[in-house]
Amino acid sequence: MGARTITVRVSDHRGEPLAGQVVTAANQGNNQLTAPVETGADGVAVISGLYGGLANVSVAPAGTPGARSEAGAIDLEQGDGALEYEAAEVLRATLRIIADGAPGLPPAIRVWPARIESKDPQTSLVTVAFRLAGEATELATSVNAPGYSAAQLALTRALGVSGAAPLDVIMTRSGALLVEVQRAEGTAIRLVPERQDEGGQWKKDSPFEHQYPNADDGRFRFDSLTAGRYRVRDAESGAATEIVYVDPALGDARATLDLTRHGLAQGTVIGPDGFDLSAARVIVAGADTLVADNAWQVIPGAPKGSIAVGRDGAFSLPVSLDRPVVLRAWHPVLAPAAEGGELRIDGPRDGIRLRLVEGPTCEWTMPKGFAGRQRTSVRVLLYRDHARAELGSEHVAERSEGRARFGGFVPGTYTLWIDLDGQFAPLVLNDVVLGEERTDLGGVPFTAGSAVRVILRPQSGASPPRIFVSAFSEETAVDGSALYNRQLNSRGEAEVVLAGLGAGTFSVRVGSIGAGDLMPIRVITLDGQRDEVIEIDL
Repeated sequence: MGARTITVRVSDHRGEPLAGQVVTAANQGNNQLTAPVETGADGVAVISGLYGGLANVSVAPAGTPGARSEAGAIDLEQGDGALEYEAAEVLRATLRIIADGAPGLPPAIRVWPARIESKDPQTSLVTVAFRLAGEATELATSVNAPGYSAAQLALTRALGVSGAAPLDVIMTRSGALLVEVQRAEGTAIRLVPERQDEGGQWKKDSPFEHQYPNADDGRFRFDSLTAGRYRVRDAESGAATEIVYVDPALGDARATLDLTRHGLAQGTVIGPDGFDLSAARVIVAGADTLVADNAWQVIPGAPKGSIAVGRDGAFSLPVSLDRPVVLRAWHPVLAPAAEGGELRIDGPRDGIRLRLVEGPTCEWTMPKGFAGRQRTSVRVLLYRDHARAELGSEHVAERSEGRARFGGFVPGTYTLWIDLDGQFAPLVLNDVVLGEERTDLGGVPFTAGSAVRVILRPQSGASPPRIFVSAFSEETAVDGSALYNRQLNSRGEAEVVLAGLGAGTFSVRVGSIGAGDLMPIRVITLDGQRDEVIEIDL
């Protein structure tokens, strides 16, 4: 296959050629295939010397590489390609900056992703240019300045109309927290600030970690904090500072992190022969600082606030002399032993053994055609009522040779909700009696359910781009999140099918990988049998 060429013509919303637009071609890993090319006075950019498969083409105004918009995709294996791209209209809005309760422009003020065109310190007015891509009705925008918390706002077409009144942007002074770390020489740390929300839960206040001092006397400084209760946690050890209140009006807050009173609790989960102990976990009660980091790794149905074990059942976790914890063994099929399945510890300790034993189980035959990946989660919820308002317990079923089974439940009569995560819709079984030993449901009636079918119509000569499609159930779980969801990334097909949706209401997103949404979020209602078709002209 010889080198390919992509020709892109860029015009404004009136159809006039746009010069100085930066056109980029990238592969499916979002890596540039060659250097970007700017459009000339005729609005045309020609990218040559291209090899590979499906190429995503994007366009950005000169000087704003982060504001790229998807122009289309070209399958280079089919030959050269051409695209027409109409840039969204440039709108201009006026912002009135209110800092410290009065009009004024903080130094080094920044606006993103809109672009500042002018600033007037006398009137504290800032003019920004922005675009609304596709069917978007607003642009989420952040206004930042050193020493102030970020102000979030939405730029709309109404704000971009000539003569529109300025939008007041309130800039609030932010506070800072200085942390002194007491540790042995060479101790590695990863510090993260956490803020306590109104419900008393601790949430990360920043995605960034501090590994090295950034203030005087070897301290760690955390800036841009709004007023509230904070602590700083070390992601390496799980240790945290005392709780302090940050108030910008009172100056820098201070806290101390003492790592000299922390160590490791190490041990092994043991169980009967013939069971896969690598599927076990250790539930940690009383160590909220420990499990926050790996919560995203817990497969649906497994207990929150738990850590994974190794293939041989071995585990290790950081603990403190100041905070006792209770460790409890967990497994999809086995149950913690009445003696030895749970242990309270008051600090670092070696040689811990947590014991699992056989208990009551429930199993069934998997439907024909199920081809879940090895790590695919089979999630089971046990409800005490038909309306599924009272959750009894949550489980993960273990799969082997066409069968699935789970344990760890209290015997009784339940409504079972089973989700195979993708190929089939969730199944609800009422009045299932789970006994003291083994309950076999046999073959259970899973169905394919409804699907969302996205049909892409690219412009002539272009290929369908790779897209993502997601559907989140409006029914909520105990923690307030969506009860379940389905998501996939396409491979450049013209019709993309997201299957396995039961009856209910869903929020659906469709977007181009690397370039954002192709339509506003759409709320749809499905009956669990018929499909929903979404057509998108590109």
